[in-house]
Amino acid sequence: YDESFECYKRALNIYEENFSTNYNQIARYLQWIGFVCYVKLDLDCALVYYEKCLRIREINFNWDHSSIVDTISCLIEVQRARNEHEICLAYELKCFLIREKSLPINHQDIGKSLFNIGHCYEYLKKFQLALEYYKRALVIYEQCTSFSREDRQKLDANIQRISEEQNL
Repeated sequence: YDESFECYKRALNIYEENFSTNYNQIARYLQWIGFVCYVKLDLDCALVYYEKCLRIREINFNWDHSSIVDTISCLIEVQRARNEHEICLAYELKCFLIREKSLPINHQDIGKSLFNIGHCYEYLKKFQLALEYYKRALVIYEQCTSFSREDRQKLDANIQRISEEQNL
């Protein structure tokens, strides 16, 4: 991965020096470098590059551009690996709001966002909120055929477990 890191770094430097207005490609290199850092478990490095990438994309693309959600998803993975569940939750909510405004109400990505938000609340021991988001996700899971049976069973199990453990 060290060679990949150096290669992407050189490419990024070339683009920043010679094609400084090609924000899309610069952001793409930043995200790739962030990914290499993530794979190497250099989470601080990954955060630096993913955050730079997100800033460029938020400044230069529409708020609902899919690459913004992709970068936020990368940041979520890094923060989850760092056990920063409150930060994960903030990013998950941001993803959800973008998806809610740009996708049909029963789109699978909205269901996944709702599930992920519930998962964050569960880690934060906010079980009532976790249950609420899991139930909202379930409505979409029931409408959307792209979810596997296993996905549905996992969600049902989460709802049942929290309901029983918390007497909700």
